[in-house]
Amino acid sequence: MYLIGASIKLCISIILKSKLKIIYILLANTWNMMADAEELKIICGYLEIGRRKVIIYTVFMFSTSILYLIIPISAPLLDYISLHENISRTKIFPIHIEYGISKEKYYYPLLLHFIFGGFPTIMVIVIFDLGFILIVENFAALFALVSYRLSKSLKTAEDIENHVITFSKGDKIAYFHLVNAINLHQQAIGYVNLMEDCYNIPWVIVIFINLLLAGSGFAIFIFKEDQPDELIRYGPIIIAGLIHFYCLFHSGQRIIDYSSQVFDNCYSCKWYNLSTKSIYLVKMMMMRSFRYSTLTAGNLLCLRLNTFTKVKLKI
Repeated sequence: MYLIGASIKLCISIILKSKLKIIYILLANTWNMMADAEELKIICGYLEIGRRKVIIYTVFMFSTSILYLIIPISAPLLDYISLHENISRTKIFPIHIEYGISKEKYYYPLLLHFIFGGFPTIMVIVIFDLGFILIVENFAALFALVSYRLSKSLKTAEDIENHVITFSKGDKIAYFHLVNAINLHQQAIGYVNLMEDCYNIPWVIVIFINLLLAGSGFAIFIFKEDQPDELIRYGPIIIAGLIHFYCLFHSGQRIIDYSSQVFDNCYSCKWYNLSTKSIYLVKMMMMRSFRYSTLTAGNLLCLRLNTFTKVKLKI
């Protein structure tokens, strides 16, 4: 089942290559158009968050894989270290698979085959997830920039209210910030919709396989609770599966949170101090941002933490 999941993620990556390339190009073009120092600072902040997530997720996933291999690898290592001891240790394979040859005779070549063949599959799974996480962080940065531009409009509206700036001059500045915010907001929504089109069906398949793996892992964990060595192997794998679920649904929750903040910022931008045409722009944006952006799995599951809690309870 694990190999099926890795193979599916590899196939999905190949199929979605052209669509994902479009997303990356669009994001790169958007970032290249940014010239404001404060906006660039916001972008760098979210990219730094994405970088930290990549490091933590990668280290954790590879650590669980190493823990899974500790018991099978420890037997030959102990045999090599303590050659003088007349002890016969049980040779354990990482997974039960039929090679069609003598497992005892070719134990070490088969063990090396699994180790060096298994890590590339882990890389496929991890890289697929990291690509999704990084794209989501870029989208979160887009919505954060929209909120920042709205805050600049709010600052101008406050200056008008406090008579720091004349109404006509202040309204022109606020109108300029509102237009920029609306344009970026439309881009952000379009990018999220494109991502939804890319990952909509693949996440259904991935979540279904992960549920099967999680269920199987819990079953093995229960049946082998009297075998500490097996608990050491399968315990981290179950935790890794839950972490994978959490990262997936948490990424969807970030899209919801940041797209929802746009509506809140529209509502609180003191639009009543602006002209009719500026108020009309605010109304347009409020109407569009009232329905927050979401990512789904086949339109069946909304990727949000509430759904993660329900899925975890069912497991």
